[in-house]
Amino acid sequence: MAPNTRKFTRAANILASLILFVGIVVYAINNLGNRYFWSDEASSFLTSLGFPRVGQVSGTLAESWAANQSHVEPGLFNWLERFWALGLGTEISIMRALPFVFFLAYVVSLLLLARIIGAPWFVGCAAVSVMLLENITPYYAVELRPSIAGLAASVVLPLIAIWLTISKSTARGLLAFIPIFLIFASMQYTTFPIIIGLAGVLLVASFRESERRKKILFRGIAVVSLLWLPLVYVLLKGNPFDLAGGDSFANIPEVYIPNMPLDEALRTIFTNFFSFTALPRTLFLLLLPILWIAKKYPRLTRESNKGEWGVNALWVVVFLGTASSAAAGILGFLPWILGTRWSITEIGLIAMSVVGLAGLVVQSRYFAKPSIQITVLVLSLLVCVAGAYRLTVYERTPGFDWNAALTTMLVGQPNGAQVDLWTYPELRYWVEYSGQYDEFREAWVNQGVEIAGADNKADSDDIEAFFASNSGALLLRSESLLADIEIPDNIRVDRIESWGNDTMAASDPPVLLVRE
Repeated sequence: MAPNTRKFTRAANILASLILFVGIVVYAINNLGNRYFWSDEASSFLTSLGFPRVGQVSGTLAESWAANQSHVEPGLFNWLERFWALGLGTEISIMRALPFVFFLAYVVSLLLLARIIGAPWFVGCAAVSVMLLENITPYYAVELRPSIAGLAASVVLPLIAIWLTISKSTARGLLAFIPIFLIFASMQYTTFPIIIGLAGVLLVASFRESERRKKILFRGIAVVSLLWLPLVYVLLKGNPFDLAGGDSFANIPEVYIPNMPLDEALRTIFTNFFSFTALPRTLFLLLLPILWIAKKYPRLTRESNKGEWGVNALWVVVFLGTASSAAAGILGFLPWILGTRWSITEIGLIAMSVVGLAGLVVQSRYFAKPSIQITVLVLSLLVCVAGAYRLTVYERTPGFDWNAALTTMLVGQPNGAQVDLWTYPELRYWVEYSGQYDEFREAWVNQGVEIAGADNKADSDDIEAFFASNSGALLLRSESLLADIEIPDNIRVDRIESWGNDTMAASDPPVLLVRE
C-alpha cells in the first residue's frame, strides 16, 4: 500500500468511526426517552416483575417464573429485564437502555467480523451503516422486548464460533465462547437457525483442523450447541416442539406461510430473497459458490488464511441459517416473514452477508490498486454518512399525552374508570413506574381502575356494557372501535393527542369516553 494511501486509510478509519459514533449517540438521545411504550413492551415489563398487584413494586421470583411461562421466549431476557429494573430503576430511559446495550453488541460484533475477514475499519463501519438503513434495526434497538436480543445473537454467536476456530489459544477461545453462547443462545426461539449455522462452522472447522484434540473439541461443542436451546425449553417450558405450529401464534394464523393464499405465500418468499433488503444475502449465497467453482476463491475443504476462512465461515452460517429458516417457514412450523420481529434473525444473516461481500472485495487482487482503494474508501464514507443520518433523524412513534385523560379519570371522575386491556399495561407503567405521572399515582392505586376487554382488547360488547354501567369513564385504545357504535347523548368522546406529529397515531388515536 502506498504511503499516501495509508494516510488516507487512517484518516478514513477515524472519520468513519466518528460519523458512526455521532449517529449512534444522537439516535440514543432522541430515542432512549421515547414515550411510545406499547402494550407488548409494557406486558413484557410487568411479566418480568411477576405482574405485581397495583401499588406493589414487584412480585416474587416465583410469581415472575409463573408469569414467564406464558411467553414463547426462553425467558432469560425477561429475567435480565427484572434485575435491570429493580437494580437500576424503572424510568423509561433506563428501561430502554437495556435493549440499546444489545444493539451496541450487534454493532460491535459486525465490526469485529469485518476485521476478521481483513476489511479496513472504514469498510466495517460502512457494513454496519448499510444495516442501519433498513427499518428493523433502528426500530427494535430501543424496544423493551427480546427481539433485539435475537438480532444481537444472530451476529454475536457466529462471531464467537469463528473466533474459537482461529484462536491461537483454545483455552482463551473457550473462556469467551462458553459464557457468551450460554447467554445469547437463551434469549430468543428465533436463534435456532443461527445456532445451526454456528454448529455448521464448528463442524467444517473440525474437518480442516489437523490437531486431533481440536477436531474432537469442535465436533463436541457443535453437538452440545444444537442441543442447548431444546434443553432450555425442556427445563423452563416443557416440550420445545409445542412452540412449532402450536398455539403460540394462534391469534395470528395468517403469519404462517401454509395458511396464506398462494399468491401471498409466493410474494412472501420472493421478499425474503429478492427484496432490496434481502438482496445482499441472495448475492452472497450465489456468488461465493460461483467463485469456488471458478477456482477464484479457496473452498471450504482447503487450507486458507484467517480472512478467507472468515468469509467461508460466514457463508456457512448464512446458508444453513437461511435454509433452516426457510424450511421452518415453508413447512409451517414458525413464521418466516422478513421485516417482522418473528424473523428478526434474518436481518443478522443479511448483515453477515454484507460483511462477507465486503470481504470478497477487499481480498480481491484488484483492491491492491490505489484507485480501487480510494473508490471503496469514498463509497464507504458516503454509506457511513447515510447510515448515521438515518439514525440522527430516526424517532420511534412518539406515544400519547395521557395527562388530560388521567386528570379526567382519576381526579375529575368520582364514579371510577375502566381501561381497555390493550392499553392498561402501558398506562399502568406510566403511572406507577415511570416517575412522570406521580401526581396521579395515589389516585390510580386507591381507585382500583377496572380492566375492560378479555383476551386482547375491548370490543363493542365492552363499550355497550360501559354505557349500561355506572362507571364514569372508559379508555379505549382505538377510536375505530366506535365506528359502528351509537354514542348516547350523555357520553362525551375525548381524543388522546400524541406527543409528536405522528400521522398514524392521529388517524386512529385512543379515546376516552366520559359520562357527563
